[in-house]
Amino acid sequence: MDVGTIVDIAQIPAAYPKPFYTNRFYPGGGSLIVSNNPEEVNGQGILYQDTVQGAWRVFVHHQNKTGSESGGIPQPIKLLIMLKNLGREAASIVIERSGAASHIEPYIAGNRALVQFLQNNIPARLEIQPGSFACWGIECLGYGETFAGIYDFISEMPVETSIAAVYTTCKKADIGKLSFFKQHINNDGSFTIRGTFPYRELVGYFQHFVGGAWRGAQLGNNPYGNYLRDPWWDWIWSQVYVGEYPAGWNAVDRNPVFNWGNYGAIYKIQLYMEHHVEVPKRTDILINPRGGIYFGTIQVDEQKVEPVEPIKPLSEALLLDTVWTAIKGRHHKTICFMPAGGASLPVRLLVGTMQ
Repeated sequence: MDVGTIVDIAQIPAAYPKPFYTNRFYPGGGSLIVSNNPEEVNGQGILYQDTVQGAWRVFVHHQNKTGSESGGIPQPIKLLIMLKNLGREAASIVIERSGAASHIEPYIAGNRALVQFLQNNIPARLEIQPGSFACWGIECLGYGETFAGIYDFISEMPVETSIAAVYTTCKKADIGKLSFFKQHINNDGSFTIRGTFPYRELVGYFQHFVGGAWRGAQLGNNPYGNYLRDPWWDWIWSQVYVGEYPAGWNAVDRNPVFNWGNYGAIYKIQLYMEHHVEVPKRTDILINPRGGIYFGTIQVDEQKVEPVEPIKPLSEALLLDTVWTAIKGRHHKTICFMPAGGASLPVRLLVGTMQ
């Protein structure tokens, strides 16, 4: 079976794994700005803004819904990520890597941005003069289209980072006069995320004994979410890992916030497979959605595995890799997983042997 194949796991033991013994992640790698509220933009204004320095990532996911209000007129907008130098000296900005895409289907835009981000890993440098700003993003986002963007920056100086939606007719001088969008709260009290978080990477160490039971790690699990839960034994999987969700803050209204789902954060999983059986054994590594369809690229060592179509929840899984371990040998894999914009969570990383 080829890597990248979508397999049906409904009738095999992979559907009923035991959790890994590991129970924590280690956050770090820099800061993370997430801008996804309001997810549907119906005008122009500042979607989020904060001043940061060091290493940080900007994760953007917004849909153009201008004209959705009564009597409104649909029109294209610009969706901009702006870095402004508030200091008195020139700020040197390193763009570590970036990825961006737009599409009428939000999950396709999210995955295309992620693919670009994983590929565009050659850094570039830019100087921003005092009082000036530089922009990234999209200059013309059509009505109904979603823009997804992922950008990694480094600066030794504080930089004001803003995400703004403006009409295509808006002049550069008027951008600084924009007001903030009000946070959107759904009828059931839930809301999408905007905020600054103290981590853009989560590192976890998992050990699997080849030939034993299937093991699983549930990633991006909102403990308060209403995803498609399994039968009575699913309470085990409703828990979250220690260190997986450090609190962030909303720089606009000064309230604490959590990034349930960890959109924009990279899970870097160090998987160690110990071989204790008497003959060479195959180990399969799978990703299995639990909350809805999932469409996102995952990197295993240096190989990028992209599904050809969305993976259905619960019953389907994507084959990430197949490993043959030597007798009493040890095999190591690094699996990098970032929840793609528009993709449903949680997902499970499954390790075992398909018959």
